[in-house]
Amino acid sequence: MPLLERAGDHRQAGNTQPIRKRSSTSREQLREARSPRGWKAGLRCEKVAPGVRRRAPGRGGGLDRFSFFFAFYGLILGLAATELLSGFAGFVRARALKSIEAQTALLGLFTFLAICATWIDAWDSLQGVSLDFAGLWAPILIATCYYLAATVIFPRDPAEFGRLALYFAERKQFVVAMLLAAEVLVSATFLGVFARELQQRPAVFWLYDLPYNLTIKASFVALLFVRARRANIVLLVFLILLFLIPYWEHGTLSGWIHRHFD
Repeated sequence: MPLLERAGDHRQAGNTQPIRKRSSTSREQLREARSPRGWKAGLRCEKVAPGVRRRAPGRGGGLDRFSFFFAFYGLILGLAATELLSGFAGFVRARALKSIEAQTALLGLFTFLAICATWIDAWDSLQGVSLDFAGLWAPILIATCYYLAATVIFPRDPAEFGRLALYFAERKQFVVAMLLAAEVLVSATFLGVFARELQQRPAVFWLYDLPYNLTIKASFVALLFVRARRANIVLLVFLILLFLIPYWEHGTLSGWIHRHFD
């Protein structure tokens, strides 16, 4: 799980989480777009290329743009979670749970949390995604990075179960690089949100969002290069706790900063 966030201007003051995956589209705009009036207006304004057939009303018309995109996006994230759980299940089938090394267990747990959080946050962060490569390249690459990381964390060959510490050391950099790449890609999708946050709530941006996200990225970079087992465990535990902060405090700290310093 990194400037991200793991606050969009559509949140009310005092109830905003640190930016990781937040959308700049307001809930009022979303409700308007989904209303019959907004839906009909969108149909009137939509341009259809010559030779392209429009689906008739009543034949899949209830599937909105976000649902259409999320079916594919959620599929890739779901496959990533499946790969991760399948690797863990291999140890269960082989009755080798005691051989799971702490480093591998923590890396697997962190990756699973990142995948789940990315899926949850998509409801807020990707509601306004456009169905073209300009809008889809970042979220699809994010999901792909998580999938590639998930496929490598646990060995598939039972012969590797007895040398899990060595297996972790040989593949840790690839897994962490994929997780870091996913977080950087998330940051790229929120440059507009960061700009609005800096303009509307500068104290929250400088005192909360920026330090929080830089700390996540710095922790990933440190994990990428450290080799000692104890250092790996400490950094993974720190990342798990740091990653969960927005879901624990529910914008309390950023709201306090906004009330007192903005």
